[in-house]
Amino acid sequence: MTPSQVLSALLPDRIFRLPQAGSPVYVTREQYLSGDVGQKLSIAQRWAQLNPDFAVNVTAVHRLALLAGAGMLERGSGVIVNVASMYGFVARWDIPGAASYSATKAAVVNLTRELGAQWARRGVRVNGLAPGYFPSEMTADGLDDDRFRERLERRCPAGRPGRADELDGALLFLASDASSYVCGQTVVVDGGWTAV
Repeated sequence: MTPSQVLSALLPDRIFRLPQAGSPVYVTREQYLSGDVGQKLSIAQRWAQLNPDFAVNVTAVHRLALLAGAGMLERGSGVIVNVASMYGFVARWDIPGAASYSATKAAVVNLTRELGAQWARRGVRVNGLAPGYFPSEMTADGLDDDRFRERLERRCPAGRPGRADELDGALLFLASDASSYVCGQTVVVDGGWTAV
């Protein structure tokens, strides 16, 4: 579930409904924004979230890499850049129900590493890009919320979320011949978040 889906479920009395699985969990806006809801989600609710997260974040990435990679392997050249997340490297302890998201993004990091190692001798480079907080549909509601943004600015060494154009350099590097000797790596662009 994306933050925008959670926030769109905001009830008129300022209570969030987290429809993870089974019985919905209700938390106050303050609990959600402070990250104080992790204990409210049951094991069953967290487990149920893994399947859709895995389908989108891992299975789809793997299938697309196999589809695109088939022609590249046949030609003996090509580049694949998978999109992971900084949360493939660090825990999201302050975000409710985030274990499945983080686990799937860690799987993308290792899938990238594995395909990069397997396909490098056949002329296909597979690398990854792991963004931190950037403006997107998934982060829009949080970045628009003063409390969430203040927390992000305190936690991130750069003191702010990234700008969309700040992913360009890393992506161009990974997609170009400038990274011809880079295989199976994931470049983290997160304002220093994972460094501390």
